[in-house]
Amino acid sequence: KAEPKAAEPKAAQPKALVNGWVVQVGAFNANGVAGREVEKLQGKGYPAFVFTEADGTPGPKFKVRVGPYSGRADADKTLRALTKEGYKPLLKR
Repeated sequence: KAEPKAAEPKAAQPKALVNGWVVQVGAFNANGVAGREVEKLQGKGYPAFVFTEADGTPGPKFKVRVGPYSGRADADKTLRALTKEGYKPLLKR
């Protein structure tokens, strides 16, 4: 039985915040733009999701992230792959 793709990134989000590494690919002011970027990354096989900052947080509210990864080496590998694809990713814990 196939699971909806949208459910997977949401489930990954809390784990990423607690004890994993994520690679941030972009930050956007519009959720729709962030969502399209996530779809593009998922189409390439990356476990991408949108992280939404709390209201009142300065800067763009919608962060496109890939992960989580339990080890930094895996996150670094993804960071290098995304850099080769033209992104300017950041490593976050």
